[in-house]
Amino acid sequence: TEFMANATHELRTPLAIMKGNVDLALMKKTNSKSVRENLEKVNVEINILSDILKDLTLITSSGQNINHIIDKTPVNITELINNLVKRLRTIALEKNIKIKVKSKKIKDLFSAGDEKYLEKLFINLIKNAITYGKNNGNIVIELNVVKEVLKIKITDDGIGISKEDLPKIFERFYRGDKAHTNEFNSNHSGLGLAIAKWVAELHGGKIDVKSIFDKGSTFTVTLPRLKGKLD
Repeated sequence: TEFMANATHELRTPLAIMKGNVDLALMKKTNSKSVRENLEKVNVEINILSDILKDLTLITSSGQNINHIIDKTPVNITELINNLVKRLRTIALEKNIKIKVKSKKIKDLFSAGDEKYLEKLFINLIKNAITYGKNNGNIVIELNVVKEVLKIKITDDGIGISKEDLPKIFERFYRGDKAHTNEFNSNHSGLGLAIAKWVAELHGGKIDVKSIFDKGSTFTVTLPRLKGKLD
């Protein structure tokens, strides 16, 4: 873990330099069409590498530093998820997937946490549902309050997870056999679910999953309720 953390830090500088040079080259109007197309392809791969490094930074964070990296403030979970759905709807439309958000009992649900980390948690889960969702499918996100706990369920009707893979899906870099053949999985680092679990636990919550192979999956995030904001 220490090696990965150090390597991630060292790789950021050359990657930033590469991206800067590609961006400058793309700004030149004298480039031919083929040159621009190749530069754009390189830029896509640089962005993918950058995302992987960000994920590695999160997942290799030392437990001793957790209290220093988390800045807990009131976070409107309902608003956060609605904004993420708007951002991800374009990606979902590529597969004609409809995303519906349902909120029960209370309009705005709050939890105490670090918004950027909670955003990472939910964006990973929603993108995961889109990636493994079927064409013309549906994703339903339900927000609810149970006693002193917020429950956020993300359900898709996609490829599901096999019984063999289910116990291992939150492991770093783990990909099931079905994931290897999925045409939408080539840009994934295998860290998304591990990070989601890490962030949930960092905020005093947890993630549960239920899935039927070839039928779909439901991921349930449980977070502590922020009193006062919900009354």
